[in-house]
Amino acid sequence: MAAPRFSIVIPTRNRADTLRFSLETCLSQTFDDYEVVVCDNHSTAETREVVEAAASTKIRYVRSEKSLSMTSNWELAVSQATGEFVTVLGDDDGLLPFALQEADHLIRTRGARIVHWTGGLYTWPNINIPGDANFLRVPLTRAAKNCKSSEKIAEVISFRGLHPSDLPMIYTSFVGREVLESHRNRAGGRIFLTVSPDVYSAFGCAAVVDNYLSIGVPLGLAGLSGHSNGVACLFPKDQGKASRDFLRVSAAEGYVSHPTVPAIPVWATPTADAFQRAKELFFHTMRL
Repeated sequence: MAAPRFSIVIPTRNRADTLRFSLETCLSQTFDDYEVVVCDNHSTAETREVVEAAASTKIRYVRSEKSLSMTSNWELAVSQATGEFVTVLGDDDGLLPFALQEADHLIRTRGARIVHWTGGLYTWPNINIPGDANFLRVPLTRAAKNCKSSEKIAEVISFRGLHPSDLPMIYTSFVGREVLESHRNRAGGRIFLTVSPDVYSAFGCAAVVDNYLSIGVPLGLAGLSGHSNGVACLFPKDQGKASRDFLRVSAAEGYVSHPTVPAIPVWATPTADAFQRAKELFFHTMRL
């Protein structure tokens, strides 16, 4: 049986309330050659129930045998993907209906190994930041450009106005399988090397390719909900337990900040940490 064109991979843990909506966006695509891999990080029964209620042959359900760190669950989740191109969708995120059709068109017409997009943003009503609920941001640009990976990496890590999501982060990109395999071969069989796997993937994927296609059209919306690990770790004053649990489980599996990066709750920390890990593997001679 031929591999599907796309794999949409959803790592999840005890977020049935948002997962059901993420799955709806996956099953509303205008392009049909794809699979959805739901990787359940040892959740309660509600997660499986949401998948079964979706009643779609496109969905494959995988469950870990024990509770894993976010990084290890992402590793397991992506290892289950069989598609030619892979993206990771957060269980409180969503894809726009034309996402797969547009990505397929760009891959065919532009020969892209990675299709990166500028994502939109949605904050759920239950987000744990006072005053930030029910916010929607949708980019309106329509540009498409080839980006040189080394230049974009240098801009991001120099903090000159760019964000890791401007790199081919697997959260906001369809990444060719050969790109992921190339990274695995260099990194001892792994794709994600830090406590923040999404941020690491931005540098890790960019390090493997000389350039990547980036479009301004948003193919997906990043959701920030009351469950979000990123919100918990960056705003620990009001979410101390969630932050501590996340970091404790990660540390138990060896995912801690790089020795040169202080473990403080600011966005620069996961960015610097991911860069240092990727630098050691791929571009240790880069001077910034």
